[in-house]
Amino acid sequence: MKNHKPSLPQEFLERLGNQFNQAICKELLNGFSSVRYTSARVNTIKTDAGSVLAKLRERNINPQQPAYLKNALIFKKENERLFEEMDIFKNGEIYLQSLSSQLPALILDPKPGEKVLDMTAAPGSKTTQMAAMMGNSRDNRE
Repeated sequence: MKNHKPSLPQEFLERLGNQFNQAICKELLNGFSSVRYTSARVNTIKTDAGSVLAKLRERNINPQQPAYLKNALIFKKENERLFEEMDIFKNGEIYLQSLSSQLPALILDPKPGEKVLDMTAAPGSKTTQMAAMMGNSRDNRE
């Protein structure tokens, strides 16, 4: 299922118009109305991509995997609600996370033994992604 074009409140549209020129407003509104697919990240603290893919294929779900994010999954037909009922979601094997939210950790590329302060952590998507990248050792969780 594809996401639908959002209905934006008039007050919001007016505020956009007051803050940005017409060209930028048009780009912003195009972004709001573009199709957004459901995406997730394999939680490598608990499992691996191969195991998750096998479980998904048992349910005839075949996500795409972007080459630049090796543990990311893109679902073009399925919506988030489907995954919320699945054991791989309930057990924390996958985490619903946008691709854009997965990029900062990829760019930072934290290594085991390093310390990272995530000052924007809520609900912690990028923090748990970095923990997995760093081996989830206690030394990294002060």
